[in-house]
Amino acid sequence: MDLRQIECFLCLYEEGSVTRAARRLHIVQPALSARLARLEEDLGEKLFERGVQGMRPTPAGHRTYEAFAPVLASFREAQRSLTRHGEGAAGKVAAGFVASVANSALAQTLARFLARFPATEFTAFEGYSSALFDWVRAGLLDFAVINDVVDDPELQTLPLLDEPFLLIGAAAAELPPGPVPARSLQGLPLVLPTKRHGLRVSIDRMTEREKVSLSVRLEMDAMSAIGRLVAEPGWLTILPPTALGHMLGSGRLHARRIEVPALRRHLVCAYGARRPLSPTGHRFVEMLREALGEQSGQLLHQLVGP
Repeated sequence: MDLRQIECFLCLYEEGSVTRAARRLHIVQPALSARLARLEEDLGEKLFERGVQGMRPTPAGHRTYEAFAPVLASFREAQRSLTRHGEGAAGKVAAGFVASVANSALAQTLARFLARFPATEFTAFEGYSSALFDWVRAGLLDFAVINDVVDDPELQTLPLLDEPFLLIGAAAAELPPGPVPARSLQGLPLVLPTKRHGLRVSIDRMTEREKVSLSVRLEMDAMSAIGRLVAEPGWLTILPPTALGHMLGSGRLHARRIEVPALRRHLVCAYGARRPLSPTGHRFVEMLREALGEQSGQLLHQLVGP
């Protein structure tokens, strides 16, 4: 048994297709099949059932994957460590981010991370939580930072940020004093993200629980556009502080807490249960967690007080 056989097995397990696995590994299909056959011979186990629906792992195949996946991940990290510059990590990272993170703490975190780990090649994508979730499942992303509104056994998650939603308006707007009860949100002229957006999913779940009907006059997903709109009198929004990021620090907006404890945004790092988060990924995620927590805390203190 050798490393190439193990790599072919892991890739085939994740792809479920000889064609897709060979394409991902940049080898011809007969070479992949030959390596798999030699691995099955070495182990004395049949690892896949071959059928019209593709390659389905046998119980032995599942056990073999659980044994080999962390070993190969550790081996690759050891390879990368040999080419690190100083304390820098090496390798490639492909990650996805919801817009509210991409527009807030992402840029400063990437700048700090790449200054510290210059050997890393980082590709960042932006999208809806549902789309990023699908890309992680398909193996197109190493991980994604999404709103925790999706539950799937094929994904593992690490918590990054837990923050309240706020009622946000122009500095000159007359917001209700103190924490705002859910019923006081009715009739307010609101601009909210569309129903495709993970933040809107959280808001709609709250209104259903609280039996509240909101007056949504405009739906849009561009956080920067929402921020500019609510900076003008006559518009309000319901968002967590980091969704508008540095725009909230301009002094043109102010906010009130909403008196619904369950109305909170939970940001998580999601990655495939079969593809553990690499040490390089962990380093970045920890830096992002720190930046998000610091930004959210500062904004909450500035806007609504301790």
